[in-house]
Amino acid sequence: MTLLPPPSGLRIHILTEMHALAATPDGSIYIGTSHFNQGRIDEREKDVLLRYKGYAGGHMYRFESGKELQSRNRMQTPDPDPSQPLPFALDLGVAVPGGHFFVMDLKTGKTVDKGPICGLPLNEEPFRSIPRALVLDAKGRVWGTGDYGTLFDYWPGTGDLTRHPDRRIPCEMGREYKAIVDAMVLSRDGTIYGGTSDGFVFRFDTETMKIQNLGKPIWQQRIRGLAFSQDGDLWGVGGEPGGSARVFVYRTQAGSFESGGMLHVNRTPYYAWLAYEAESMVAGPDGTLFIGETGRLAHLYLLYPWK
Repeated sequence: MTLLPPPSGLRIHILTEMHALAATPDGSIYIGTSHFNQGRIDEREKDVLLRYKGYAGGHMYRFESGKELQSRNRMQTPDPDPSQPLPFALDLGVAVPGGHFFVMDLKTGKTVDKGPICGLPLNEEPFRSIPRALVLDAKGRVWGTGDYGTLFDYWPGTGDLTRHPDRRIPCEMGREYKAIVDAMVLSRDGTIYGGTSDGFVFRFDTETMKIQNLGKPIWQQRIRGLAFSQDGDLWGVGGEPGGSARVFVYRTQAGSFESGGMLHVNRTPYYAWLAYEAESMVAGPDGTLFIGETGRLAHLYLLYPWK
């Protein structure tokens, strides 16, 4: 499930089937959950729909982080026991069964289903064409992709969801039906930059509707996170399941990529860690880039572009 913080008011736009977090101005954190649905080798050529038999859909949760911190005893961390309920967390239920774009009003809790944006899972590669990222443009429209990597936008002012079948994100030849947007971010000038499941980075002008393929900064698939540094350069992290994460930067003025190598921290003899499957990336207020790793031993990495 992919979530975005609302541009104004108390509305949040979400898509089922991926995990995500979104913070609102009052400090609440909205959490989306779902089945793990990345492609698995052992499920190729099997009926992947059986995995979802009896599954109603991903749940939405609201977590009040400020109240939880105030209630916690000094120098204590949250109880890691999964059998214990998370304090100050409210289960908002299932918004839609899955694969649909919907809008939830956070004041009333009501959900409006805008319909499907992709087809059924693919048997030979069990995943669906659900975008792993959404982005708000300068006008407040929400952008994402559906089947065959085609763009769509949702306009909150009118409530209209519009598909653009002639606007597709870049991919390897012959893999158009598998093209999914992995990450998207809005630049200062209002242009949208995105990363794809095949490892391409693109630029999209919402006014001219022109998509420009900027190239493939890593040889692997999956551009998992993108964020702008304070100097206007685009940083990214990517890598395939089971492989090490790799960092790159797109110098917007020069129009060229630079490799940052594998994402790792070496503080020998105290600790050393090589990141695997970094899943998200965001820029902090001071320009620090935060990179989240996924997995059982996941870490949070801080990258300082000015160093």
